[in-house]
Amino acid sequence: MAYQELFPHPSLAEIRRDSPRFAPPKRPAAETGPFPLPDIPGRDRNSLFFTKLEEALRTKSAEETLRIPEGIETVPVWAFLGRTDIRRVVIPEGVTEIGESAFEGCVNLEEITLPRSLRVIGDYAFRDCSSLTEAVLPENVTETGVGVFMDCVDLRRASLPAALKTVSAHTFCRCCRLREISIPEGVEEIGTNAFFCTPLASLTLPDSLRKIGWGAFDGCDSLRRAELPASWKGPGKRFLLARAGLPSKARVYR
Repeated sequence: MAYQELFPHPSLAEIRRDSPRFAPPKRPAAETGPFPLPDIPGRDRNSLFFTKLEEALRTKSAEETLRIPEGIETVPVWAFLGRTDIRRVVIPEGVTEIGESAFEGCVNLEEITLPRSLRVIGDYAFRDCSSLTEAVLPENVTETGVGVFMDCVDLRRASLPAALKTVSAHTFCRCCRLREISIPEGVEEIGTNAFFCTPLASLTLPDSLRKIGWGAFDGCDSLRRAELPASWKGPGKRFLLARAGLPSKARVYR
C-alpha cells in the first residue's frame, strides 16, 4: 500500500499553502513585546483571551516564556500557530481546553506546563513542535483530538492520564524518539496510526482495551515486546493485532 494511502494527511507546509486559514501570520509594524499577536482569519482580537494576553505581554521576556494569563478557560484555536519565538509555555489553573492547532508549528517550543484543570486538547494542538521533549498530560484530561503530538520529532517521554478513554488517531505519529510510553488502565481505544513510525521498544496494553485502529503501530520496527491481555488471544483478535501492525513475534499474553 502506498504511503499516501496509509497516511493521507498533508504536511504543515502544504496545509498552510492550500488553506487561507493557515496563512502565515502577519507581524504588526510596531512590536511592543516578545510575542506580538498577528492577525489570523477567524481570530477575535477583542475576545477576553487576547485582551488579557496583550496586557500580560507588554514586558519583554528574555527567557522566551509565554505565560497564559489567568482568568480564561480556553486557549483559542490557532492562537499561536507557527510561532518560532516561544520556547516555554505555562498554562495556569482554570484553563479547561486547548483549541485546535493552538501551538502547532511552534518549532522552538521545548517545554509546556499544563494545569490540572485541563480537560480537552484539540486536534493538532502541538503538532510539529519539533523541539518538545516531554508531554505529561494532567490526570483530568478526558479527550485529546487527532494528531495532538504528531511530528514532535524530539519527543522522548509521554504520559497519559487514567481518565483518557481514547488515544486518538495520529496522536504520536512520527514521534521518532519516543521509545517508551505507559498506556493506563481505562483506555478503551487506540486510533488509526496513533503510534505510526515511533521507535517503541516495549509496550503494555491495558485490560480495558477494546479496539485498535488500522496501522496503529505500523512502522514501529524497534518493538520487541508487546504485552497484551489474554482476551486478545483468539483468532479474530490476532487478525486485528496484525492489521494494527503488531508483529506476532513481539506479542506476549498475560
